[in-house]
Amino acid sequence: MVQTTLNTNLNPYRNQYFLGPFSFNQNASLFKSFNFTEQVRLRVEMNFFNVFNAQGLNQPGAYGISSLQTSGKGARVIQFGMRLFW
Repeated sequence: MVQTTLNTNLNPYRNQYFLGPFSFNQNASLFKSFNFTEQVRLRVEMNFFNVFNAQGLNQPGAYGISSLQTSGKGARVIQFGMRLFW
């Protein structure tokens, strides 16, 4: 009887996640609360999506990057909101 190790010949790094070119996205949020009474409160919010406006590139697929003129992500989006709690 010969004792051997089990080897599936699979690379352990083949299913790992790697970031493609410019595939980061940063969001931010600012808010301020105003208390009018003990039970009434107003919250003003500003949300920024893709705050650094990194347009990014399309991720490479089977044929690579087809065009550098197209963007992989949308532009910066700013959202304003107010909430009234009572």
